[in-house]
Amino acid sequence: MIFSFIWHNHFSKSAHLSAGAIRSEPANRRADFMLNKETIKKLQIIVEEEYERKITFEETEKIANNLVGYFDLLGKLYHEIKSENSENN
Repeated sequence: MIFSFIWHNHFSKSAHLSAGAIRSEPANRRADFMLNKETIKKLQIIVEEEYERKITFEETEKIANNLVGYFDLLGKLYHEIKSENSENN
């Protein structure tokens, strides 16, 4: 449920992440994705209902950024592999 929530609330709004969707960070730090407060509050409710655990807004924001970062990385890897395969054929 959390994965579909992140997909629906972040990635389905555009076919790809624009450069403006990511805060500028130094190369040695991970980027935090700009998720609105409403989206983070919805995720907080899901975590509370699905896992019966109360977490702070800050903890929820960190979880949301980690999930979005994970799916962003998967998308980048998929695109890279797909591009390499098309170049080799």
